[in-house]
Amino acid sequence: MSVSSKDLSTLPEPSSYFGRFGWLGMVTTVLMLFFAMPFIVSLVILTKLTSRGPGIYRQTRVGLKGEVFTVYKIRTMANDAESKSGPVWTAGISDPRVTALGKFMRASHLDELPQLFNVIRGEMSIIGPRPERPEFTQFLAKEIPGYVGRLSVKPGITGLAQIILPADSDLESVQKKLDLDLEYVQSGTLILDFKIALCTAIKMVGLRSSDAANWLGVMKHTTCQNGIDARVSTDTNCHADSDTGSTGDSRNRKRKSISLNELVEGVSGTKAADHSADLPSDDGVSEDGPAANLGTGQLAESGGLGSIKDPHQGS
Repeated sequence: MSVSSKDLSTLPEPSSYFGRFGWLGMVTTVLMLFFAMPFIVSLVILTKLTSRGPGIYRQTRVGLKGEVFTVYKIRTMANDAESKSGPVWTAGISDPRVTALGKFMRASHLDELPQLFNVIRGEMSIIGPRPERPEFTQFLAKEIPGYVGRLSVKPGITGLAQIILPADSDLESVQKKLDLDLEYVQSGTLILDFKIALCTAIKMVGLRSSDAANWLGVMKHTTCQNGIDARVSTDTNCHADSDTGSTGDSRNRKRKSISLNELVEGVSGTKAADHSADLPSDDGVSEDGPAANLGTGQLAESGGLGSIKDPHQGS
């Protein structure tokens, strides 16, 4: 069950591009999957041989118009990582819970390859806003007005925010990525997608994707005026439909700078752990821990989405 018509009217209208070229993304995905399958199979086998636990893990994420789905990745952390540390925001490849093979996969983003199956299933696109966990979408929808606007299009394996900005560290950095996500929703084009894909390929070989985005003029396809700072977090000065409130309010500024580790601790204080123990390499949220089983109904209520279907709760 998706969101109601009343809820849909509150989401920003996406670019007409998203309704015209869906077939092209599917054809591209099939071709990519053909070449990616040997890497996926090899990495899954190596993961199982080099560390205890499953090769593939799954995690619940929020997709188009609030629909909840299961995303797939190759495991990059020790199977018992969360039992030792509890749910925390990842420190990237330097996180001590990441396996030796996992560091390589995170640096090259090869652990994301199984998400091509999510694209085939119609749950994701190759390019779009990165999908977030239901419990964190619930929290961020309360803290950042307009956050649910990113649900107007299918989530992507990579996206505009991912090639330009570093991993999230606080609410302010989440706001900056949201600005870019909303820009992509309203300004998406085939040329922009091609440039994002090219920057992602550059990032996978270890080069700085934000430099490539700057060189390719990625921001020329949006209404953002300030361009890209290739070395530091970029403040795009794009507010789309998002109002962050008075900048003169010191209390609000302090709230925006709250550590995402504090966010994790605050959100995940009461529920039981999820299926597996790994962290998404793009946004750093722990996939395990007490927050994992919060009801999606709470997300619908707080985020203004209506009713949301959880694939783990049956039809």
